Amino acid sequence: MVAVAVACLPILITGFVVSRGEGALLVAFYVAYTMYLALDASGHDALGPYSWLMAVFILPLTALGLAGGLVGWLWRRRC
Repeated sequence: MVAVAVACLPILITGFVVSRGEGALLVAFYVAYTMYLALDASGHDALGPYSWLMAVFILPLTALGLAGGLVGWLWRRRC
């Protein structure tokens, strides 16, 4: 729930406007989460490496992107 709230933060701040890039990113996260659920439910051996990849690369890049977008929005709003 916390991850969804953080992921929706840029959408809420920009007046509930979803750009194409934001929409594509949300769909990609949906697919990634569905893949995680399928791997977990089936007990697949790839769950460990997939979880590691998400935790080490994807989530930090997402956090940097969200922080950068927030800083950019704040900067534009200030001017």
